[in-house]
Amino acid sequence: MAALLLLVGCASPTTARPTAPATVEPAPVERPPAIIDDDGDSIVGEADECPHLPEDIDGFQDEDGCPDRDNDGDGVLDAARFVDGAWINCDRQRRDGVDQDCRSSPEIFNGKEDGDGCPEVLILICGPGELLLRLPLRRLRGRIALPEDIDAQLVDVAAKIRAAKVEAHINVDDDDRAPQERAKRATQALADEILAKLVALGVPREQVRAAGYGGARPLADNRTAEGRASNRRLEIYLRHRDEMVSKSICEYGTPIERDACGCSD
Repeated sequence: MAALLLLVGCASPTTARPTAPATVEPAPVERPPAIIDDDGDSIVGEADECPHLPEDIDGFQDEDGCPDRDNDGDGVLDAARFVDGAWINCDRQRRDGVDQDCRSSPEIFNGKEDGDGCPEVLILICGPGELLLRLPLRRLRGRIALPEDIDAQLVDVAAKIRAAKVEAHINVDDDDRAPQERAKRATQALADEILAKLVALGVPREQVRAAGYGGARPLADNRTAEGRASNRRLEIYLRHRDEMVSKSICEYGTPIERDACGCSD
């Protein structure tokens, strides 16, 4: 019995089979959504308020993806037509061979080159102008004053300004005896008085500018009486404008540009 129990208790163990490793499926790769840029202006998604119309990249509200057809609102289009990957700009001119972009400068409609979209203020003023009158100013009771015969002096000046039909400038200067702020107010008051006299003599108000400079523009040494007398002065100039040669895009543009800008042959 003991031997039998020994045999039963020492039965041979069975050999365990190895378990195969579990198969792990790779995680799916998340791909970013395809970037759709139908109009090719590099502004996509919700940022592109005009997904089928390309932005005109010109530094003016370029973030919304919509072309700004007329930046300055003067009616001359600076994004007239999209041709060969670019907008045609009609709001420009060529002045003395130099291109001038007027997309941010509204036209001044005065009957002079109104179709190019460029304001005529781009015309340059050359030189100091033609001196019509220079008179010394008195010092009366501590203040500068006009000459007693100023009205007679201005009659001929007014006639020349009216005939010239260009802008006239009235400049009044003082010496350094008064504080600059007070001197500037006093010289401006005299300049305005001269302007009123010229207008009364028939000069159009819009043709004249008046400025008082106080003691900021001395011609001579203020340490001497002669120098101070030279610095107290009234000057009236004619400012002749240099009418530079300019051409609109209808004159120098390509046939495609001329067509886009509505130029007539």
